[in-house]
Order: sequence, then structure tokens, then C-alpha cells
Amino acid sequence: MEMSITPADVRASLALLRQDFPGLRLRATTGTRTRALTIGHWIWLPHTWETLTPARQYAILRHEAVHVAQYTRLGMGNAWLGVLPFLLCYLLLPVPVGFAWFRWRWEREAFQAQMQAEVLASGAEGLLARRAYYVALFTGKGAYFWAWPWRGAVERWIDAAMALAIYQVRTQEGTHGGCSV
Repeated sequence: MEMSITPADVRASLALLRQDFPGLRLRATTGTRTRALTIGHWIWLPHTWETLTPARQYAILRHEAVHVAQYTRLGMGNAWLGVLPFLLCYLLLPVPVGFAWFRWRWEREAFQAQMQAEVLASGAEGLLARRAYYVALFTGKGAYFWAWPWRGAVERWIDAAMALAIYQVRTQEGTHGGCSV
């Protein structure tokens, strides 16, 4: 099922996200940062945000919404109380490079939501075409700095996550306007 994600869908998703997380703030990054970053209720958007397609904006919001929810869970309902435990675990445990279990675990949850958004925007084929990109994210020096050392485990998770995202989108037609997590 392929749908066109519109600017109105992005605005609706952002409105739902703000409803779910009062106090949410979007910030613009400066310089060459091309990825979003979330700390507590603050989401720093890539400096290219305005030039991104609505589908890409929607996928980013879905991904970052999961991180806001994670901070909130760790802070027992308060995202700001969750910042220190989240960052300590995410950046350091059990080790910062190569075996970063918490980074691997929490990014998987966020990418599952992002994959659903990608299926909505470009269909199952569009998502499946990005398999190598996802494998490289977790097993390389890129954004997640060798988060998980076992390539086979990463590939198995990505295959299962993609299948689940495709299934979820196909069985929940018409839910693309929301960003709730």
C-alpha cells in the first residue's frame, strides 16, 4: 500500500506528537548536521528540514517520537528525568563501540516506526530497497558507530522488522496521519 504523504500529514503528525508530549520543542540544527537528534522533549531537526520531502519529514518525526517516548518511560513519565539514564545507557553501556546494547535496542524500536512510515510513503518495495542502508547503520561507523557487532543478527532483525512494518501498514489502512507512539 503506497500513499502520498503530504505536508498536511506532517502537520497532523506533529500536532498529535505535541498532544502526546506537551512541551515538545522542535529546534533547527546549524552547520552541516543532516540527521535529527532528540534529547528529552527537544528534537533538533536536520538543517535540510525545509527541503526534505513530506514523506522523509514524516519518517523522521515517527522515529524521533519513539525517542521522546523512551525518555519519558525512563523518567517515569517525565522526559527530562529520563535524559541522564537514557544518555548514559545509550552512549556507554555496555561499551560505547561495537557492543552498544542499549543503542541497538532503542534504535530498533525507533526504526520500526520509521519503517512503517517508509512503507506508507513508498510501498513495500521502497522499504525493501533500503535494506543495505539499514544494515550499514548498525554495523558500520556511521550514525550509530558500530552499535552491534553481529551482522547476521542485524540482518535477521532488519528482515523481520521490514516484514512487520509491511504487515502493519497493510492491516491498518488509513492511519498515516498520526505520529502517536
